[in-house]
Amino acid sequence: TEQHVKFESMRLIATRDPLTGLANRRAFEQALKNTRPGEAPLALFICDLDGFKPVNDTLGHQAGDALLQEIAKRMVAQAGSHAVVARLGGDEFGILIPRSTEAVAAQAAQRVLGAIGRPFEINGNCVHVGVSIGLALSANDQDFQVLMRCADAAMYDAKRSRSGYGFWRGEAMPHAGAQPISKAV
Repeated sequence: TEQHVKFESMRLIATRDPLTGLANRRAFEQALKNTRPGEAPLALFICDLDGFKPVNDTLGHQAGDALLQEIAKRMVAQAGSHAVVARLGGDEFGILIPRSTEAVAAQAAQRVLGAIGRPFEINGNCVHVGVSIGLALSANDQDFQVLMRCADAAMYDAKRSRSGYGFWRGEAMPHAGAQPISKAV
């Protein structure tokens, strides 16, 4: 019915990033909340682009938008068929990989790093950007907000150390003096 079509349209608007077509922050957080305690661990990635601002500054926002769309395609292709990939805002993305192990998450992170590290052709220009990835694996009773903060802390550590990606290891919420463990790639 027409009402159903309108409802579906509104639901898509509320859960999708209009630029990339990926899930938005709200849908990403809902997917994270919907994971069942006791299931195999969930891997959470927070991905922040490196070198994106100069693209907007030199080639313009239209080129930046085109780049974000291409990055979204590459992330989806590398994350795996069961993953949820989202644009969280600006040049920040998230990936959820259910039933994941540390090894599976590390392999996915390496695939994403490799895919984003390859040049992009945007409006006839060869564009290079990088990505810093923070990963956290869920514990059985871990709150989704804590998991997001852990992955975020690991991402900032990876960005500072230019290591590509880093894992947050530990049960507790990140605090002063706590250190994520980075992986060089």
